[in-house]
Amino acid sequence: MYCRICGEPINGKAEICVKCGCRPLNGNDYCQECGTKTTEKQEVCVKCGCRLKTSIGKSRNFLDTINNSVNGGNSENMEVNLDFSYLSPYYQREFQKIYDSGETYKGKFNVWAFLCGGIWALTKGCWLSAIIAFVVSFITMGIGGVVYWFIYGFRGTYMYYCAYVKDKQCIL
Repeated sequence: MYCRICGEPINGKAEICVKCGCRPLNGNDYCQECGTKTTEKQEVCVKCGCRLKTSIGKSRNFLDTINNSVNGGNSENMEVNLDFSYLSPYYQREFQKIYDSGETYKGKFNVWAFLCGGIWALTKGCWLSAIIAFVVSFITMGIGGVVYWFIYGFRGTYMYYCAYVKDKQCIL
Protein backbone atom coordinates (compact mmCIF):
# COMPACT_ATOMS: atom_id res chain seq x y z
CA MET A 1 0.00 0.00 0.00
CA TYR A 2 1.13 3.56 -0.73
CA CYS A 3 0.37 6.95 0.81
CA ARG A 4 -2.05 8.90 -1.41
CA ILE A 5 -0.32 12.16 -0.41
CA CYS A 6 3.42 11.50 -0.81
CA GLY A 7 3.47 8.14 -2.63
CA GLU A 8 5.67 6.37 -0.07
CA PRO A 9 5.07 2.68 0.71
CA ILE A 10 3.20 2.21 3.99
CA ASN A 11 1.83 -0.59 6.13
CA GLY A 12 -1.73 -1.41 5.06
CA LYS A 13 -3.05 -0.75 8.58
CA ALA A 14 -1.12 2.48 9.16
CA GLU A 15 -3.22 5.43 10.22
CA ILE A 16 -0.43 7.96 9.71
CA CYS A 17 2.27 8.02 7.01
CA VAL A 18 5.71 8.13 8.61
CA LYS A 19 7.12 10.32 5.81
CA CYS A 20 4.52 13.09 5.53
CA GLY A 21 2.69 12.64 8.87
CA CYS A 22 -0.78 12.64 7.31
CA ARG A 23 -3.52 10.03 7.02
CA PRO A 24 -2.38 7.93 4.05
CA LEU A 25 -5.70 7.94 2.20
CA ASN A 26 -6.52 11.64 2.67
CA GLY A 27 -4.70 12.71 -0.48
CA ASN A 28 -5.30 12.18 -4.16
CA ASP A 29 -1.83 12.47 -5.72
CA TYR A 30 -0.84 8.77 -5.82
CA CYS A 31 -2.53 5.38 -6.24
CA GLN A 32 -2.83 3.51 -2.95
CA GLU A 33 -2.09 0.15 -4.63
CA CYS A 34 0.87 0.83 -6.95
CA GLY A 35 2.07 4.35 -6.06
CA THR A 36 1.53 5.79 -9.55
CA LYS A 37 0.92 9.55 -9.83
CA THR A 38 -2.81 10.35 -10.18
CA THR A 39 -4.98 13.42 -10.68
CA GLU A 40 -7.61 14.84 -8.33
CA LYS A 41 -10.63 13.88 -10.46
CA GLN A 42 -9.29 10.44 -11.38
CA GLU A 43 -11.37 7.55 -10.02
CA VAL A 44 -9.38 4.56 -11.34
CA CYS A 45 -5.61 4.11 -11.54
CA VAL A 46 -4.49 3.94 -15.18
CA LYS A 47 -1.57 1.65 -14.31
CA CYS A 48 -3.09 -1.02 -12.05
CA GLY A 49 -6.82 -0.42 -12.65
CA CYS A 50 -7.82 -0.26 -8.97
CA ARG A 51 -10.46 2.15 -7.73
CA LEU A 52 -8.79 5.07 -5.99
CA LYS A 53 -9.71 5.38 -2.33
CA THR A 54 -10.14 8.26 0.07
CA SER A 55 -9.61 8.21 3.83
CA ILE A 56 -12.95 6.46 4.21
CA GLY A 57 -11.83 3.60 2.03
CA LYS A 58 -14.24 4.17 -0.88
CA SER A 59 -14.21 6.11 -4.10
CA ARG A 60 -14.76 9.84 -3.98
CA ASN A 61 -17.57 9.48 -6.49
CA PHE A 62 -19.88 7.66 -4.06
CA LEU A 63 -19.11 10.05 -1.19
CA ASP A 64 -19.90 12.99 -3.46
CA THR A 65 -23.21 11.34 -4.33
CA ILE A 66 -24.10 11.01 -0.63
CA ASN A 67 -23.08 14.59 0.12
CA ASN A 68 -24.97 16.01 -2.84
CA SER A 69 -28.16 14.12 -2.05
CA VAL A 70 -28.13 15.10 1.63
CA ASN A 71 -27.00 18.71 1.20
CA GLY A 72 -28.72 19.58 -2.04
CA GLY A 73 -25.45 19.80 -3.92
CA ASN A 74 -23.43 21.53 -1.20
CA SER A 75 -20.95 18.82 -0.21
CA GLU A 76 -18.72 21.10 1.88
CA ASN A 77 -21.20 21.31 4.77
CA MET A 78 -21.67 17.63 5.53
CA GLU A 79 -19.41 15.91 8.01
CA VAL A 80 -19.43 12.13 7.80
CA ASN A 81 -17.42 9.75 9.92
CA LEU A 82 -16.53 6.70 7.91
CA ASP A 83 -13.53 5.64 9.95
CA PHE A 84 -14.81 2.30 11.21
CA SER A 85 -11.46 1.18 12.65
CA TYR A 86 -12.51 1.95 16.24
CA LEU A 87 -15.55 -0.33 16.06
CA SER A 88 -15.76 -4.03 16.76
CA PRO A 89 -15.19 -6.29 13.72
CA TYR A 90 -18.93 -7.01 13.54
CA TYR A 91 -19.84 -3.33 13.19
CA GLN A 92 -16.92 -2.68 10.84
CA ARG A 93 -18.28 -5.33 8.46
CA GLU A 94 -21.90 -4.28 8.80
CA PHE A 95 -21.20 -0.55 8.43
CA GLN A 96 -19.06 -1.21 5.38
CA LYS A 97 -21.87 -3.28 3.82
CA ILE A 98 -24.40 -0.52 4.55
CA TYR A 99 -22.07 2.09 3.09
CA ASP A 100 -21.20 -0.01 0.02
CA SER A 101 -24.88 -0.60 -0.75
CA GLY A 102 -25.70 3.10 -0.68
CA GLU A 103 -27.74 2.43 2.47
CA THR A 104 -30.16 0.06 0.74
CA TYR A 105 -28.82 -2.72 2.99
CA LYS A 106 -29.88 -1.93 6.57
CA GLY A 107 -27.84 -4.54 8.43
CA LYS A 108 -28.65 -8.04 9.55
CA PHE A 109 -30.61 -8.93 12.69
CA ASN A 110 -28.73 -7.59 15.72
CA VAL A 111 -29.17 -9.99 18.63
CA TRP A 112 -27.64 -7.67 21.24
CA ALA A 113 -29.84 -4.77 20.16
CA PHE A 114 -32.86 -7.07 20.37
CA LEU A 115 -31.98 -8.45 23.82
CA CYS A 116 -30.91 -5.18 25.44
CA GLY A 117 -33.25 -2.74 23.65
CA GLY A 118 -33.07 0.84 24.85
CA ILE A 119 -30.01 0.23 27.01
CA TRP A 120 -28.12 -0.96 23.91
CA ALA A 121 -29.34 2.12 22.01
CA LEU A 122 -28.09 4.48 24.71
CA THR A 123 -24.65 2.84 24.72
CA LYS A 124 -24.45 3.31 20.93
CA GLY A 125 -25.48 6.97 20.92
CA CYS A 126 -29.02 6.34 19.62
CA TRP A 127 -30.55 8.37 22.44
CA LEU A 128 -33.69 9.55 20.61
CA SER A 129 -34.92 6.06 19.80
CA ALA A 130 -34.10 4.95 23.35
CA ILE A 131 -36.16 7.77 24.85
CA ILE A 132 -39.04 6.99 22.50
CA ALA A 133 -38.82 3.29 23.36
CA PHE A 134 -38.89 4.01 27.11
CA VAL A 135 -41.81 6.46 26.80
CA VAL A 136 -43.82 4.14 24.53
CA SER A 137 -43.11 1.24 26.86
CA PHE A 138 -44.27 3.27 29.86
CA ILE A 139 -47.45 4.48 28.14
CA THR A 140 -48.41 1.03 26.83
CA MET A 141 -47.44 -0.83 30.01
CA GLY A 142 -44.55 -2.61 28.31
CA ILE A 143 -46.18 -3.68 25.04
CA GLY A 144 -44.58 -0.84 23.05
CA GLY A 145 -41.22 -1.73 24.56
CA VAL A 146 -41.49 -5.29 23.27
CA VAL A 147 -42.34 -3.92 19.82
CA TYR A 148 -39.30 -1.67 20.00
CA TRP A 149 -37.11 -4.67 20.88
CA PHE A 150 -37.97 -6.10 17.49
CA ILE A 151 -37.33 -2.74 15.82
CA TYR A 152 -33.90 -2.67 17.47
CA GLY A 153 -33.25 -6.23 16.40
CA PHE A 154 -34.06 -5.60 12.76
CA ARG A 155 -32.98 -1.96 12.42
CA GLY A 156 -30.59 -1.40 15.32
CA THR A 157 -27.44 -1.70 13.25
CA TYR A 158 -28.72 0.90 10.80
CA MET A 159 -29.75 3.22 13.67
CA TYR A 160 -26.23 2.92 15.07
CA TYR A 161 -24.79 3.51 11.57
CA CYS A 162 -26.81 6.74 11.25
CA ALA A 163 -25.71 7.96 14.69
CA TYR A 164 -22.04 7.03 14.14
CA VAL A 165 -21.56 7.98 10.49
CA LYS A 166 -23.97 10.84 9.89
CA ASP A 167 -24.49 12.07 13.47
CA LYS A 168 -28.20 11.71 12.81
CA GLN A 169 -30.80 10.09 15.06
CA CYS A 170 -33.07 7.48 13.45
CA ILE A 171 -36.14 6.19 15.25
CA LEU A 172 -37.04 3.37 12.85
